[in-house]
Amino acid sequence: MATFTAFTGDVNKVISTQLSDENGPIDVTGATIVFHARNRADPAITISGNAAIVTAASGIISYTLTAANLTTPTIPGEYDVEWQVTLGGATITWPSPGFDTLIIQQQIA
Repeated sequence: MATFTAFTGDVNKVISTQLSDENGPIDVTGATIVFHARNRADPAITISGNAAIVTAASGIISYTLTAANLTTPTIPGEYDVEWQVTLGGATITWPSPGFDTLIIQQQIA
């Protein structure tokens, strides 16, 4: 599982990962991918949006956290992250089992 870090107020912070299973990287050619994050302390606080495919054959994807993602109501803390991949009529969630982690930290200045 991957861990990503961002700061409140960051603009266009890109996080990326490679989707894989026991057979290696997942080819995501033609897929649609949605990023979801849920605050562990307050599950009502969420971040979601369409992810981008960086290298389809290698399963490399990314999501760009915007300033809106990293301001109110988003609060610093740890978030569970999942990537929902729809391909060929099936939707599969990565990682499985468990979650990636997004840590949002408060800026000092």
